[in-house]
Amino acid sequence: MTDKKSPEQLLKEWRNICFLDEQLTMTEAADSLIHDKREPLVEARPKPGSNGTNWSLYNTVRNDEAILVHAGIWNSSTPLDTGNFVPEGEKTAASIPRKRVQRAIGFKCDVSYRIDTSLDESIWDNLKTFECHAETLENFNVTKRDRSNYQDGSRREMYIMAYKLFTRTFINPPEPEFAPHEWLSKAVAAQKWQEWAINPDKPKFYDLVNGVLVDLGKSNPPEYKKGDIVWFAFKVTFYIGKESWSPEIVPIEFVRVVSGKGLYSDTVEIEAPVNGTTEAEVLTAPPKRLEEGQSITCISREQVAGKRKVEDRSDSETLASSSTSGGTTEETANCHDDKDKDESDNHSDPGTTASSSMSSDVAATESMRKDDDVKGSNSLGEKSDLDQLVPLSTSGETAEGTMNGSPANVKRKAEEYPEADTAVTSSTSGHASEGVANKKASNAVAGTVNGEGKTQDGPRKKTKKSRS
Repeated sequence: MTDKKSPEQLLKEWRNICFLDEQLTMTEAADSLIHDKREPLVEARPKPGSNGTNWSLYNTVRNDEAILVHAGIWNSSTPLDTGNFVPEGEKTAASIPRKRVQRAIGFKCDVSYRIDTSLDESIWDNLKTFECHAETLENFNVTKRDRSNYQDGSRREMYIMAYKLFTRTFINPPEPEFAPHEWLSKAVAAQKWQEWAINPDKPKFYDLVNGVLVDLGKSNPPEYKKGDIVWFAFKVTFYIGKESWSPEIVPIEFVRVVSGKGLYSDTVEIEAPVNGTTEAEVLTAPPKRLEEGQSITCISREQVAGKRKVEDRSDSETLASSSTSGGTTEETANCHDDKDKDESDNHSDPGTTASSSMSSDVAATESMRKDDDVKGSNSLGEKSDLDQLVPLSTSGETAEGTMNGSPANVKRKAEEYPEADTAVTSSTSGHASEGVANKKASNAVAGTVNGEGKTQDGPRKKTKKSRS
């Protein structure tokens, strides 16, 4: 009988696993931007036809948009088939905050997926590295917009991803390969002018059973539960709006790899995104995706990560570099100019978030009208009586939480998970933490410390931007 593993151990294990050769783990992609002795695995590039407002991380080896993978604890979602779109006269799922309900077809209609990050903040550290990398590029954010407050890492209890239910018809999207919910089909058919179409790039949902992918709807249970550990593949994009800029994780597929037992988070629900004030899209080949019934071979990146750590500079070299450059940890963590802002202002701005749900790109950009009644905070902070996800065909789940005006203390009762049904065929030997600066040194180390405790020197600057 195998020993049980803690949620932290399982997260660390699964976030270093790829299912396809062309995938990169989020952590190895971020690490490659930090260490001087390695060529970067990813690079932020502007999307064709976006006039520099839409950027994406590209795989430097394959020369196409990077498909990254990570793992996290599933918290909840809005209904997977209809999201926050509820036609007049239909019943609203309990998982949808009242202020987020959309009655009319449009770009504010989406499905949101909430990942609990209170046990593992690596997703935030990696996103910060990607942001710092993008800011070093000469043509990125030439208008000098501030970074949006939304999901800026100041509150790390939850990360929200989203899939747009509809997309503009001028993009000429293909017909979806799935059967859309009747609410969506009727809404599209009822348009006087055919402006909107169903977004075909809906993420897929699987359960990993004995090494084989099973469609989530055919699995047991047929929905993700709070506390399940899910592996997910995604793209990372950046959008520069009229007032601010921000990164976004665009999900491609989810796989339940460990069933959660007894993990409960009493956490604060953060505010919902109001994504999509534009539809700047880019034409790329669709990424290779997982298929139902596919036998999975786990490709471990831990051995590669362990080998790379050996190449990292020693503590003394890092301190010497810090002393020479005069850099501090604080300066690296705040790689762009931060302004003091009230916690109450930490909400989504309708004019700042990218519309990145479509995997297709087009050489055209169209701006949507701003909704005056949306500017401000559409909150996901409403309480829910749900202890479980309602079956996904009808509803989702909202995490229990209360908003007290300041980051809440996360109270977690973590029971050990039972061993996953499928053993992870990955190496677990290459995770020694190196490069941690001596805390007694008089000068702070130039670098950020990621979730595994190693010192990072910050992303290399390719071309310095001229500042007025």
